Amino acid sequence: MNRMLVDIGNTAFHVLFENKLAVLYSKQDVINYLSSCNLTSTNCYVSQVNSHNYKIFKDAFLLNNGRNITELSNAMYPKYLSKLGYEIDNIDILGGDLFFDIIACDKLTLLADYGTASKFLFVDENYNFVGGAIGPGLKLINKALFNSTELLDDFKLDIPDKLFSLSTKDAINSSSSYGEGFKLIGYYNYLKKYYNTNVSLVLTGGDSILIAKILKEKLNFDSFIYDELHVFKGINKFVNLLEREEK
Repeated sequence: MNRMLVDIGNTAFHVLFENKLAVLYSKQDVINYLSSCNLTSTNCYVSQVNSHNYKIFKDAFLLNNGRNITELSNAMYPKYLSKLGYEIDNIDILGGDLFFDIIACDKLTLLADYGTASKFLFVDENYNFVGGAIGPGLKLINKALFNSTELLDDFKLDIPDKLFSLSTKDAINSSSSYGEGFKLIGYYNYLKKYYNTNVSLVLTGGDSILIAKILKEKLNFDSFIYDELHVFKGINKFVNLLEREEK
């Protein structure tokens, strides 16, 4: 039996099938992708934070002869949490993307997930989820300035050559790119000092490759792991447990 894992956000559909990752951005993308897959013996497991996008995906999956689709809703998480070995005090309000990010973390891990929103999540030495810090995603920072001011344009996110600039566009992009890099390094260094030990830093999410570039090439910081499939490791771990319990 084939397994398809899906992470549906507000902006994109991330699909892991036959060890290949597909990133889809529209209803037509979803229809075209699923019509190209052989789904007749496929079980699909979906984590979603957007019910409208989930309906789009579910309808297209079943229309293309998908065998079974299961939504991994937050009502399911508490039952299996102790067996996963994690402590998550706010599990009743936690979205699927955050839950699966957390259970894919090793102990003492700071996870930076850059999607529509930027999410910093920390798991301590006892696999307790300490909490998170959530802000606008990289692309939303410039858009927020544009929507809230009269004189600033909606500049496309880019990495300026220099940290400071006399150009309005480059000055805004410096804050959106370098500033986010410095912020992440600040969180990382604080946690290392607070726990007096090494902390793992993992970058994931659609815009994390841009942050990785800033950190490594511009800020000379390479104490991180880039993992585009991080959330799928959490989904896969949960589904393995789910299927074992059902046998």
